[in-house]
Amino acid sequence: MSLWKLPPASALTKTDTNTDYEYSSYKALSPKTRAVFGLGVIAWASVGLWTSSEVEQAMGMVPTEQEKAELDRKLAIRVSRVERD
Repeated sequence: MSLWKLPPASALTKTDTNTDYEYSSYKALSPKTRAVFGLGVIAWASVGLWTSSEVEQAMGMVPTEQEKAELDRKLAIRVSRVERD
């Protein structure tokens, strides 16, 4: 038995988007399955954030101090005062 409820091929026209189809397929899952799927996505993202610095170091992609300073300069917020008349 499939977890996805597939509409008949005639129901999908060339003007339909896959977004509607994917959303309806997701909504067709049981709430428990959707919760497990969501927790799996959160876990996958957490592992990626947790290990990204180690992977960058292993691949030699650590930024230099000059690159960090340039990025800080580009991202700095510039605020100027405008006097009212």
